[in-house]
Amino acid sequence: MGSPLDRPPLAERRRLLVVDDEVPVLKLVTRILATDNYEIAAAESGDAALRVMAQPGFAGVDLLVTDLMMPGMNGRELAAVVRKSNPQVRVLYVTGFADTLFTGVNELGPAESFIEKPFGADGLLEATRLLMFGQ
Repeated sequence: MGSPLDRPPLAERRRLLVVDDEVPVLKLVTRILATDNYEIAAAESGDAALRVMAQPGFAGVDLLVTDLMMPGMNGRELAAVVRKSNPQVRVLYVTGFADTLFTGVNELGPAESFIEKPFGADGLLEATRLLMFGQ
């Protein structure tokens, strides 16, 4: 089997919300995921993500891709707020601090995963496909 970049884009379109306080990372992640036929909204903070979701006509989100460590609202806090209105959302935590991911937590939930920075396009696409579709 080739890399995820060698595969055709997904036939089933899903909505993603990508959140990262580092603008270059946010743009890179968004650009990579756009190659896989996702509909993507992006935000530079947890508060900005909540404003995006509160916009009239926002159709919800299937996958939240969020930086774990952000100023203000961190990725775990954001996921908890998003799940209040959308309990089925899947969450992919992006982190350069995997050791802090499990601080006070024994394990990730069934609809959660993480990818550690630095990562490549193949790794990010594979992580989102596995979390969304199990493939």
